Amino acid sequence: MALGLGASMLVAGSARAADVCARVEDRLERLETLSGAGVTQIGRSRHGRPIKAVILTEPSRDPSSYNKRTRVLVISGQHGNEPTPVRAALDICDQIAVGSREFPVETLSKCVVAVIPIVNPDGFSAHRRLNAAMSDLNRDWACATQPETASVLRFIKRFRPEVVIDMHEWTSDDPHTPDCIEAPAFGDTPQNMLARRLSAYAFRAGQGNVLPLKPIYYGPECDNRLAHRALLSRGICAFLVETDPDEPAAVRVGAYASFVRSVLDGLMSSPDPTIAQNLAALRKSSRCEEIVASAVDAGLEEKPQPQRKSKGNFTLLVTAGAACLIATAACSKKSNGGAMQVCAVTSTPRSLSEIASSDLSITTKRTMMRQRPRASDRQK
Repeated sequence: MALGLGASMLVAGSARAADVCARVEDRLERLETLSGAGVTQIGRSRHGRPIKAVILTEPSRDPSSYNKRTRVLVISGQHGNEPTPVRAALDICDQIAVGSREFPVETLSKCVVAVIPIVNPDGFSAHRRLNAAMSDLNRDWACATQPETASVLRFIKRFRPEVVIDMHEWTSDDPHTPDCIEAPAFGDTPQNMLARRLSAYAFRAGQGNVLPLKPIYYGPECDNRLAHRALLSRGICAFLVETDPDEPAAVRVGAYASFVRSVLDGLMSSPDPTIAQNLAALRKSSRCEEIVASAVDAGLEEKPQPQRKSKGNFTLLVTAGAACLIATAACSKKSNGGAMQVCAVTSTPRSLSEIASSDLSITTKRTMMRQRPRASDRQK
């Protein structure tokens, strides 16, 4: 089913952006008519715009069966000037809901996928990176001061995903490491090890794609306010996926969909036994309840919004979840798939000019120039 947003998604301007927002709403309404999809409102933005999640699962008469399936959350649209991941998120919803060749119906018998296409609807409507309070939402996950991040965290508390995929795109004015999957280079917890394994699996699976995504790895000293890093530190396997603006939008949309498909395949049927082992250990050691304990439940101005009633068992799904248990995780050795790149520590030279003028060796300078901190780690 082709429900493309069209090239207008990539054009700035308030009038055109408002039209794009209307098209997103149209697509969400059409998704509600499909048997494999349900749409629920999870909160509101600073200016009162709805933030919605799409729940994709095989309809079941027994809501308790949802707890036996792996739960994956895809988020996009944190930055309002990054429309391609939003388009990709909606395409992924379409493809999963109708059981396309890329996402066969068997996917929903083993996984429950939730997608939040636009975390920052105010910024998206204005084609602006920041939200209405001029806050960068991808620097707000450690303390959740904005209603948008608080709404998503409340949804995470209810949905309890094992895996979160955060989709972004670089802008042309920003130095970047293009077309990448970012995972942690450190830690032997189940979520850290699963992130590395799935990153390596997706890298191998995507080698034949028009736009293959390569894994890069960040260290513990990198900015921990970003969504995928903050969630990882709270017990969830989380990635950031980002593409190069120089590539055609349609190619990048395909790359996002391919990565999500590879992650689902890896969780369901990977020949790597450590993926299943780490996933089982992650479920036993899950600490999802702690994600919002200090941030959302402690005096935020924005209160939880009543959810719009959804059809069938989808409302039950959102409120259902397996009990979080405390258990010792049996972990395996970390993956070494893909070429490793690690963010430099904050005390080292960060810009190209600082690196060039330092008294480091030529070899070290060249290495640092290749592996200099990504733009997502720069302080504003």
